Parts: sequence; structure tokens; C-alpha cells
Amino acid sequence: FKSRVLILIITSSIFACLHLMNPEPWSYGVGTYLISVFLVGMFMGLITLIDGGIELAVGIHIANNLWVHLIVGLEDSVIPSSSLFITTNQNLDMIPTIISSMSQYALLTIVFAFRYKWFDKLKKYGTL
Repeated sequence: FKSRVLILIITSSIFACLHLMNPEPWSYGVGTYLISVFLVGMFMGLITLIDGGIELAVGIHIANNLWVHLIVGLEDSVIPSSSLFITTNQNLDMIPTIISSMSQYALLTIVFAFRYKWFDKLKKYGTL
């Protein structure tokens, strides 16, 4: 593919669809859940394209899964675990979920950009 945007959309869609096999979307609302997982896929795909490797995305996925299973678990999780806190079975509100997610991803992107000198790459090559 020549289009990075198309690559992001396709891989994020596949990532989101694979998560439909989990019980969570059916308990917490399919639409909101799919959008949330799609945004995670877009974020991880974006940092993969910018950084040129999948290490950051894999690390984020592992950290997210550890958080969900050890700290704040879901009542209907695909992998039942003894989390410190359990989120009960409620439908998620779409707008707050999207705003919260996008804020976190923007902050992490800025942190990674400074940590891995993505801005230097932009100055040197004129593109990420």
C-alpha cells in the first residue's frame, strides 16, 4: 500500500474486529467498545509508522493488558482475573470515552516524540 492512512484504517479495523471475539463488547456496548479498540489500533499503528518498529505498540498492548487484568478488571473479561478493582457491567458513554482516549494518546505521542526524538527526524527529513 502506498497510503499510510489506508494502512492505519485497515490494520485498526482488523484489530477492532478481532476483539469482537471477546465478551466485553457484548456486555459494555458494541459501538463504543469497537470505537475505543479502533482508536487504540490507530494510536498503535501511528506510533509504529512514525517510529519504524512495532516495539512501542507491543509494549503498550502488554501494559494495557496488565492494567486491565491486574489493576482495573472488567466484570465480563475474556480472562477472569483477581484485579484490585472491578468495572461493573455498564454501557460506556461514547463521547467521554473518546475524549479520554484521544487525550491519553495525544499525551503519549508527545512523550514518545520527545523521548525518541521524532521531531529531530521531522526536521532532518521533512517527514516522519
